[in-house]
Amino acid sequence: MEKFEFPFIGKTWRAAYIKDENEASKVLQLLKEAYPKDSDAVLGLDIETIPKKGYKGHKYGGLSPSLSEIATVQIYCPNEEEVFLFHINRYAYGISCLRGFLETRKFIAHNAQFEISHLLHNQVNPASIGCSMLLFRLLIHAIYDSPGSIKTTLEQLIWAAFHETLPKEEQTGDWSQAQLTEAQKIYAVKDAIATQLGGMWCVDRMIEYDVADLIKFYKLNKDAQKAIAQMTLNGIALDVDFHNKLIKKWKEEEAEAKENLDVILPKDLNPRSTTQLSKWFTAELSKTEEGQQELAEWPLSEKTGNLVCDAETLEQFSHLEVVAPLQKYRKVSKLLTTYGESLQNCINKETDRIHASFSQCYTDTGRLSGFNPNLQNIPARDKEFRKIFRAAEGYEYVCADLGQIEVRVFAMHSGDSELLTAFEEGIDIYKLTASKLLRKPVEEISKEERQMAKAILLGRLFGLGYKTMIKYARTTYKVDLTAKEAQDLIKAIDRGFPEGRNWQKQTTDAAEISLVSTSRMGKINRLAPDRYYNKSLNHPVQSDAAACIIKAITILDSKIREAELDGDVQIVNCVHDEVLVEVKKDLVEWTEEALYTSMIEGVQFVFPEACKRGLVDMHTGKTWAEAKG
Repeated sequence: MEKFEFPFIGKTWRAAYIKDENEASKVLQLLKEAYPKDSDAVLGLDIETIPKKGYKGHKYGGLSPSLSEIATVQIYCPNEEEVFLFHINRYAYGISCLRGFLETRKFIAHNAQFEISHLLHNQVNPASIGCSMLLFRLLIHAIYDSPGSIKTTLEQLIWAAFHETLPKEEQTGDWSQAQLTEAQKIYAVKDAIATQLGGMWCVDRMIEYDVADLIKFYKLNKDAQKAIAQMTLNGIALDVDFHNKLIKKWKEEEAEAKENLDVILPKDLNPRSTTQLSKWFTAELSKTEEGQQELAEWPLSEKTGNLVCDAETLEQFSHLEVVAPLQKYRKVSKLLTTYGESLQNCINKETDRIHASFSQCYTDTGRLSGFNPNLQNIPARDKEFRKIFRAAEGYEYVCADLGQIEVRVFAMHSGDSELLTAFEEGIDIYKLTASKLLRKPVEEISKEERQMAKAILLGRLFGLGYKTMIKYARTTYKVDLTAKEAQDLIKAIDRGFPEGRNWQKQTTDAAEISLVSTSRMGKINRLAPDRYYNKSLNHPVQSDAAACIIKAITILDSKIREAELDGDVQIVNCVHDEVLVEVKKDLVEWTEEALYTSMIEGVQFVFPEACKRGLVDMHTGKTWAEAKG
């Protein structure tokens, strides 16, 4: 055992570099005695990884568990203020020597999903790993009204907490060598200390700033990390043959859309230039009175004063003849860019599956967000798209989603008796809304009227005024409304659900004074003075809806592990209020029951009073499209 000391955060720390199996066993025995299973102490944890043979230089070599090996494990012991660096990949003892300790004690890591996924891949099932990154993210959202520009790396956390730099140059060094350099050793042990001290600092600041409710939302997400890491490990299968057919179709649509676009655009206009588009749209729309009215509604760039021409804005104005061809071309081009051949490049050569990653507490509301690739922000209205995901041979998909969850959450927050009674009695909420808006019996409501009511109810749920309601209804539900219609419908829905409207007024009035929004599960957002209104209505509803699904997948993952069905039943994706599970055919019935009860329990964990009737919609199928129902 090689002992060494180093300076960090204003003091000298002790560390031990362990290469021998006998030394590792002795140290672990001492640690087990110092930190018994019932100890409340939280130990710092960090790992370093290396690419597996054949994957050096690969984009995800050393990152993706299936393309990596664990090189070192660092454990910081706060009581003794000492760090132990176990160099496992070049010596006999390996990760198995640490399994018992890692599976029975409390730890904290930074971006703990990384550590958890690599440990799970190596058959180590950690019982409790906290995450200093989640704590830091939640703290930032609670004290800054514009947190998006603030990084939540371990370096940033340590600088914020202790004004200490934490260089990362050694992270990309060669961790496969038999003897680590002095710089590598110090780098590795510093991270284990930093994540523990940084995490404790975040908790102290939450108490100091009177935002300790965050700890409840943190614990919800801490407990979910294993399920989410496992979901990434499980991956999802892509039907490459069908995907290639879809790519061919998209390319044909793109070519056709480009031809239609070339007909209306001047030859010297670059459709990717927002400045040129702005000038052209302005000139074309100025020719008619109707076009001038549209221009008056078009948002302008604060920097340039030109028309905003991003995808979201163009979608809002896609009903205009001068915009529609461009928007159609951009849409299909984005499909090809995001979900074309590049999606096949994400297939892992070791597993032949796509292993998307999921980030927790990154968004204002606490919803899960996806990346590498993003399988959450999928083209919802393209039914063909979900067909590209096909369950493996001998398996099927079981898909469940929470029916009208945001309306349900709004109803429970506001105590609106009309909505709550409708859910209890199984009445179609959107038909009920249409009935109130149009003053006609529920049974006489048409499909089109129901769609209109859905747009108005969901739009008003988040406080949309008549101008934004017109755009929302058109772009999201293909419902066209005049200004007078939108104004009249908003008044009607406020009259139809007075308790809901009263809760909204109380919520926004309170937010105007406090500039804070808190969900039932403790997610806190600091609000900007000029943007408090809609966010104070949006945040508690979407955050608590997200909490329901996060708890549901946590419960389901536990059921799968308790039944020892890992590999036979696999959670493969989670999209807002929807969970997709890949399951062996002879376990479909078991999975349907487990998934249904997990979804119910997830909602009732957040809202014990929640009505179960019509809450979960579930289907099975060979493809995701079939299982979506």
